[in-house]
Amino acid sequence: MEPNTIDSTGNFNLVNQTAGARLAGPGELIKSAWNLFKAHWKLLVSIAAIPAAFTLVGRLLFTGGVPLVVIGVVLTVVGVILSIAMQGAVIGAVKQYSTDPASSLTVKGQFSFGFKYFWPFILVIILQILIFGGSFILFIIPGIIVSVYATMYTMTLIVDDKRGFSAFTESFSVVKGRWWGVLGRMIVVGLVVLAAYLVVGGLLYLIGVVAGVAANSSTAN
Repeated sequence: MEPNTIDSTGNFNLVNQTAGARLAGPGELIKSAWNLFKAHWKLLVSIAAIPAAFTLVGRLLFTGGVPLVVIGVVLTVVGVILSIAMQGAVIGAVKQYSTDPASSLTVKGQFSFGFKYFWPFILVIILQILIFGGSFILFIIPGIIVSVYATMYTMTLIVDDKRGFSAFTESFSVVKGRWWGVLGRMIVVGLVVLAAYLVVGGLLYLIGVVAGVAANSSTAN
């Protein structure tokens, strides 16, 4: 596997790379992700919405009596399990659409695909915690270096079907020689995502404030 690159014709491709492919810039990555999302947003949003709905309903039930709290805990656990499977479901969908944009995928089919990697994904998470924790205990800088080299571990698990520690070693080989380029793209894309979260969060907060003021005004009248 290679990190996201642009081939000699200027086309973005996640999976099938050429030997002379260059590393895609942050703008190209964001543009490609947005174009893919626009083309397949119904499937991708549905995959993300299902675990979020279970988690949200579960948390809302925490404010009720004991029976509702128990149900809420169950729904929250289900939401967490589905969130883990969602990782593989989304990556699998992106992989398939990268090779065949006309693919006919379903939410059920993608979650089935995601659950195939449920336990390997759990194992990779445990290894990630141990590796990152050990590197950060030594010094901050080694922790950052290891974190960047392990950036592709999820992709190598799903796309290349690497299991356990092999996912990290494959991630290292992918990032090797491109460490600074990968770090720069992580920072830029991370800032863009953070800005989007702040904008959306600010709008939701503003809507909540307006709704609260309107409700208080109607009550006072």
